[in-house]
Amino acid sequence: MNIIIRFNNTLFAFVNIKLQNNDGSIYISLLRTGENDHYFSGNISKEGEWDQAPLKRNDKPRRKLARISYHATGRINFHGLSNASIIGEPTTSVSQVFAFFRYSVPNLARLDKICEQDVNEEEDFIFDFPFPLDGRWDTVFSITPWNAPPIEPNTVSIQYPNMCAINITFQQETFLLPASIREYFHYMTPSKGLFTHGLLDKGTALIRFHQTISQTNGMIIYPPNGEGVWKIVFAVPMRIPPNMKLRFEDEALTVEELSKSVAVVRFCVKDRNGDTIKEARRIMEIVASAEL
Repeated sequence: MNIIIRFNNTLFAFVNIKLQNNDGSIYISLLRTGENDHYFSGNISKEGEWDQAPLKRNDKPRRKLARISYHATGRINFHGLSNASIIGEPTTSVSQVFAFFRYSVPNLARLDKICEQDVNEEEDFIFDFPFPLDGRWDTVFSITPWNAPPIEPNTVSIQYPNMCAINITFQQETFLLPASIREYFHYMTPSKGLFTHGLLDKGTALIRFHQTISQTNGMIIYPPNGEGVWKIVFAVPMRIPPNMKLRFEDEALTVEELSKSVAVVRFCVKDRNGDTIKEARRIMEIVASAEL
């Protein structure tokens, strides 16, 4: 979904947020067009004291569009930025509020304007800007338990039932930045996360995500998609990617394995002529073998 800012009758592109249904990662894209050839980096204290590093030149122009990926394991990566990765809670077991990113904008007019026909009324959300047009403002991105009500005013909350919520809180300027860098957009992250290493490995995180959205603790069988690809998510991670044996009610059917890991296997089903069957067929038996 896109979050769009409205001031009077003018619309501005702001952020896109997407949950990856294959592994439970959440991607946040800050929507800006164009490129930059230089940037600043530095540290800022809670009191607003700024330790600015010298201006740096990019080896090649870098897109202004920045992206954050919050993975099911809890790892948070900042793409297109110089900020280091940090570790939070896994997306399926969030127990506290954690502000993992602050985006500071010089003024609203610096964002890209869009037209009404660019808005998807079923998926997008329009936020009415509560501050004056001129002047710096910040947004704080936090992850919270999915059913926890927002505490701060001017907050947009995107909830993923039984998982977590991403809160975006709009604030007027929080830190008084030096005049030399006030014209720039600023991307601020904590110097460290909640943990020094992830609480879950990738396989366990993937399985817990699918079990959470399916509300089950067992193996999950996804029927074929439009291309005829099935997916089986195991109840627990295997020691190694297993050998799979499936027996269908129609014993003439065969399985073509497409990919597998310790957590999931993808395959398609062929008829006696070798053609892919795109409709579900009844499975009589599943055997996953990962022997020593």
